[in-house]
Amino acid sequence: RRRPAMYIGDTSVKGFHHLVYEVIDNSVDEALAGFCDTIEVTVNKDGSVTVEDNGRGIPVDTHKEMKKSALEVVMTVLHAGGKFDKKSYKVSGGLHGVGVSVVNALSEWLEVYVARDGNLYHQRYERGNAVTPVKVVGKRKTTGTKVVFSPDPEIFGKRKFSFDILAERVRELAFLNKNLKLAITDENTGKAHKFQYKGGIAEFVKYLDEAREPIMNKPIYLEGEREGPRPPQPRGPQPRAELLRGQGRGEPDAGRDPPPRPGRQRLRGEGRRPRLPVGAAEGLRRLRRPPPPRPRRGERGPEAPPRGPQEEGRRERRLDEHEPEPGPREGVRQPR
Repeated sequence: RRRPAMYIGDTSVKGFHHLVYEVIDNSVDEALAGFCDTIEVTVNKDGSVTVEDNGRGIPVDTHKEMKKSALEVVMTVLHAGGKFDKKSYKVSGGLHGVGVSVVNALSEWLEVYVARDGNLYHQRYERGNAVTPVKVVGKRKTTGTKVVFSPDPEIFGKRKFSFDILAERVRELAFLNKNLKLAITDENTGKAHKFQYKGGIAEFVKYLDEAREPIMNKPIYLEGEREGPRPPQPRGPQPRAELLRGQGRGEPDAGRDPPPRPGRQRLRGEGRRPRLPVGAAEGLRRLRRPPPPRPRRGERGPEAPPRGPQEEGRRERRLDEHEPEPGPREGVRQPR
C-alpha cells in the first residue's frame, strides 16, 4: 500500500485495470493445469468486480507453519501462492504468486468464496486484513473460486472500470488458451461478450486478417509438448503465419494495414508491423552516408562554380575599404 507501483506498474488507468488481470490470471492458471474450463468476469453496479471460475478452489485447510487457514495465507502473504510449489503449476501467468495478495491489499474490501469438499467457504478482508474467519456458509457439489473486490479510492481515486479495456484482455486470453470459455458482463451498461476459440493462435491470425484475402485457407500453426523441465524458450505465443494476397513488393497494398472492421476492437500489437514502404530503404542509405567535408573560411566547395572577375573585384574593394587586414588580437597570447 505504500508503493503500489512496484507491483501493478502505476495507480492510473493501467494499474487500476491490472487488478482485474491478476485475479483472472489465477483462474487461467487452473485452466492451464487442466482443472478449469470456464471463467466469468462481471462489473457490478457498485463499481466492484467479480471473477468466478470452476477450478479446484483455493485450499482452506490449516497451514502447518502459519497456523491459519491456507486461504487466508494465500490472500494476505506475498509469494504464498501455488506458483512457488513446482508440483502445483507447471505453467502459470500473472505476477508469480503475489497477484491476488496485492489485489487484496489495494482493495477497500474483498470477499472470497471457495467451493471445495462439498462446502462453500467465505471470508472477508478490508484493505488487506481479514475481518472475518474462514467459515462455511452453505453446501456446494461443484468446485471453484469466486473473488469480489472493490479498489481502494484512497489509492486509485474515483475511477470506473472500462468494459472495452477488460473485454480486450479477456479476448486475448481466449486466443492464447484455446477451448477456454471466458465471459464478461457489465451490469451498468448491459454489455456482454462470450469468447471461446478452438483454434487458439491460428484463429487470432484469421481475426487480424479479416479484411484481407488469404492465399491459404488454413494458417501455419506449430505446437508441441515434452516431458520434464522445459528448455529456455523465447517469450511469446506459438509461431503462426498466413500468406495474403496483395502483399507483394511494389503492389498498392504493400506495407499497409487494413482499417479495422467497424464494430470490432483493435488488439494489442495489431497495426504495428515493421514493414518499410517502397523507397524507404534507399532513403535510409542516403541518411547513413557521411556528409561532405565543410569548406574552410573563405573557400568554396568543390561543386561551387568558379568566381568571375566582377565578383573578385567586388571582394577586393570590400576588403580594402571596410575590412582591415586580419592580424593578431590584442591581449591574446599567440602560439610560437
